[in-house]
Amino acid sequence: MERCTDYDHSGVPYIKHRFLDEDGLPTVEYIYDQLSVNGNEAAKFALLEDLEEQDRLVVVDIPVGTTVYDVNLKRGIISRLYVESIWVGKDGNFYNWKMDDENGIYSNVRGFLASDIGKTVFLTREEAETALAGRMGERGGDGE
Repeated sequence: MERCTDYDHSGVPYIKHRFLDEDGLPTVEYIYDQLSVNGNEAAKFALLEDLEEQDRLVVVDIPVGTTVYDVNLKRGIISRLYVESIWVGKDGNFYNWKMDDENGIYSNVRGFLASDIGKTVFLTREEAETALAGRMGERGGDGE
């Protein structure tokens, strides 16, 4: 992916804005962000691009504190949990959860992988209920 930012000869980041000239041809205009140091959008964006190029940028699917709903097919229940922390590993992000209600069964299960979102872990109760009903119907309602 082409960078949207660059650094000038003194190391100050700037954002490259693309416009069309009067003939409709692409042209690049270099615009320095004149905001304060703490609010320098060019520097923030350049840092994100630098981290991405160095494979050091971590993107999380959901933030800490998010409520999630886990579907248990064997028991036919939905547990409400919340994301307590996120661990980054070679297999992807692991979301450590904590029970948000008394009806959960997961005292020995610590969380879920990002790949579980939309399969067994859902962001709304309605999505979880729809998934549970569909899967229980596929299995004849016996949970096996």
